[in-house]
Amino acid sequence: MIAIMFRRSIRLSIVGLSLAALAGCGKGTPSVLDISASTTSVPSLTSSGALLESFEALLIRTFGQEPVFVSSGNDFSCSGTCEPLASYSPYTFTFTEPTGSGLQIATSSPPSGSSFGNYPTPILIKGRYITCDNANTKYLVRYRDDASFTLTCLAPLP
Repeated sequence: MIAIMFRRSIRLSIVGLSLAALAGCGKGTPSVLDISASTTSVPSLTSSGALLESFEALLIRTFGQEPVFVSSGNDFSCSGTCEPLASYSPYTFTFTEPTGSGLQIATSSPPSGSSFGNYPTPILIKGRYITCDNANTKYLVRYRDDASFTLTCLAPLP
């Protein structure tokens, strides 16, 4: 009987010590559960993440707050209610409030006869290319062999 009571006493002591450690009983000791004690800095975006945020900011500048739809592979051509859904797929934004954009809708197409290679496909808004620079030498593309929506800027091949 004494052995059973001793085991219970040890179990309760272990549970008590564990709870005390989690609760941060000591003054000035940050606990595991104390969120304010941890650093809360927001990590910076990767270059791909920053490019996606810029693209989404351009979509909002172009279409406003309406839902945006993509057709014909990579042409963001419609907003609001777009039918039929067999032709238009709704785009789901990654960023809740995308800001800034070095991207712009091109005033002209890449040179005739040029391409971006086998897998990169240009992203279009209302049938127009998106440029990544003011000189219209690099265009926004995504790789169609990826399962993700990873964007990059490429100059067309001659």
